[in-house]
Amino acid sequence: MLATFTENGTFPGAGDAQGLLGGVQVGYNVQMGALVAGLEASISAADIDGYAKCGWNGGTSSLSCRDTINSLGLLAARLGWASGDVLVYGKAGAAWADATATLQATDSVISHSNSGTRWGWMLGAGVEYALGGNLSAFAEYNHIDFGTQTLGFTASGGPFTADLQQQVDSVRMGLNYRFGAADGRTAFAPAPPVPAAGWSAQVGARWFASTGRMQKDLYDPFQTPRLNSRLIYANTTGQAGETFFRFDTDSRFFLKGYAGLGKLSGGSLYDEDFPAGPMYSNTYTSLSNGRLAYGAVDAGYDFFSQGGNTLGAFIGYRALYQSVNGYGCQQVGLSDVCNVPGGPVDPTYIANLGLSETELWQGVAIGLNSRMRLTDRLGLEVDAAYIPYAVRSSFDNHWFRTDINPQAESGYGWGTQIEAVLTYAVTDRLDVGVGGRYWFFTTDGASTQFPGLASRSPQTFFTERYGAFLQASYRFGDLPASASAASAAITKAPRAPSAPANWTGLYVGGTLGAGKAHTTYDSPYAAAPTGNAVDLGGMLAGGQIGADYQWGAIVVGAEVTAAWADITGTDTCFATAPLGDLSGSNCGTTVNGIGTVTGRLGYAFDRALIYARGGFAWARQTDSVNLVPFTGAVASNDSTNTGWTLGLGIEYALLPNLSVGLEYKHYGFGGSSAFTTTDPAPLAGVNFAPSSNRIDAVAMTLNWRFDPMALRP
Repeated sequence: MLATFTENGTFPGAGDAQGLLGGVQVGYNVQMGALVAGLEASISAADIDGYAKCGWNGGTSSLSCRDTINSLGLLAARLGWASGDVLVYGKAGAAWADATATLQATDSVISHSNSGTRWGWMLGAGVEYALGGNLSAFAEYNHIDFGTQTLGFTASGGPFTADLQQQVDSVRMGLNYRFGAADGRTAFAPAPPVPAAGWSAQVGARWFASTGRMQKDLYDPFQTPRLNSRLIYANTTGQAGETFFRFDTDSRFFLKGYAGLGKLSGGSLYDEDFPAGPMYSNTYTSLSNGRLAYGAVDAGYDFFSQGGNTLGAFIGYRALYQSVNGYGCQQVGLSDVCNVPGGPVDPTYIANLGLSETELWQGVAIGLNSRMRLTDRLGLEVDAAYIPYAVRSSFDNHWFRTDINPQAESGYGWGTQIEAVLTYAVTDRLDVGVGGRYWFFTTDGASTQFPGLASRSPQTFFTERYGAFLQASYRFGDLPASASAASAAITKAPRAPSAPANWTGLYVGGTLGAGKAHTTYDSPYAAAPTGNAVDLGGMLAGGQIGADYQWGAIVVGAEVTAAWADITGTDTCFATAPLGDLSGSNCGTTVNGIGTVTGRLGYAFDRALIYARGGFAWARQTDSVNLVPFTGAVASNDSTNTGWTLGLGIEYALLPNLSVGLEYKHYGFGGSSAFTTTDPAPLAGVNFAPSSNRIDAVAMTLNWRFDPMALRP
């Protein structure tokens, strides 16, 4: 059977594999002056995995080729140059991997695997830094080439071979403990300035746990407002290792960034088609073996910098890569695609790779960054960014359809990101912390070209990812004056207590943040397996005016806010309406504005104010339903909804008149004003407006106070 997938006896195909590795190393160095020579062996457990289409049978079946690296080892010589506490080195040697290659036709339950050890060579380079005592930290890049491996397989028609060419690029970070006499310094003790005087550099690592969704709405190439298909990859759980850095100068310019790599596991894909076969189709697919990569770099300037507290603006770059794989296919709608509803599923559809989506978002970011020194040891950093322009490049693999495996997609749009991290200074150089991050991207224009069609099919994409991270970082080079002062406080005695800032007075300010929302619909029809609810995401920016009064450490206040918003999303509603092959309507909501009138109660200490707030809220939103198959138009309705809000926040006095803060608000709203249709008859009189809307928003705030607050130097 496999012979039908070959081209002149070969399995043509190429793909990318990604993943994480972690392990141990042992080595020995000899130093002669500044020259250092050594030998090192390392072994790592690995989870590096990927798929490629490597053949098709000329009909409806593709051949998927999967390669997995389970462990990786290196034996290399090192040659480097030492200067102070820094060692820069190159390395070269041998590499091996324990790996498995698997071939499987998508119309078969039989797979063919080869497991074994692969040998190759490696070249690399890195930098190592002496932390003091017997500890050092390193970061290195390695290129590994396993050349062409001839792999043997066994099949019912007899044994066969396939050649695999494989290269691996890896980045490793870690710690080394050196045996023998220590260098006389306590680990993590202050070291000579690196880089040069006038700079400080913070470098660290994070573990980021997240969840998210990817959504694709595909429209008709000829009747473009008509929705043909929707795929929602939901609840994709991510685990990623991440490195980050920040360089600051005495002239207040800064450069910061991060890069992460990990995997996506779990989640579900619902693939809807309007129509597919005689009726509305909705198929369920389980997700696993996905990949996640991301990065950012920002250049900015601190308009304010004093005592370890900063406020600055930046412009930068954002990238988010996700690849998800769906296995199996089970009909949960009304069609007979994959199986008759409630009937048995073809064995080839139960566990085989069925659908994949690989996307890359890249965009330009502008935003604000602030660092607040809450106490001698505690610090808070907040980062809020708007991504006014982003491009999306992607491809879709329908493994059961060779004509669109892969199917290229492209588009452009916008996005937003907000991030905050609370840090604890273990020493003046070593910090640990916990934080959170939210990303949102959507397209304003996107399309794909199907084989045999002259016109491109319009598309809309939504991507969300959010989660929490743990981090540790180390500061190199010069310590800022504030950190030097903090060093004395941390290592000797606590700072003398000071009276809290006086928050009494009027203020006016602005806010920049992101929001995640969820609307629900009351359907008069039978319960649907999915839909009748819409997940939304986006950003908000606005202003506020308020007043506070302080008694001792207690602060009470009132505030009025108004914000422009673009929090948007779509999903299917009324899928079980008796509309035959036109069942399933496309419903959507965009929140255009949010306002509040709230009171707050807080506790002040030093320059900080922590508080809770609650009160009245309103939202301006546009709701829509796609009736193009019936009326040729999209019905929409604008309404102003009222509700309530509760929230928590922290505000910090940077200057006697200027404060910065981080605030979370939850909004609850009732239903939007009703709107209906008379065509088609089964939908006549049905209320298309959402019955509820809840919003969760996180924002960075800036306030200017008309009455200066009394602050310690």
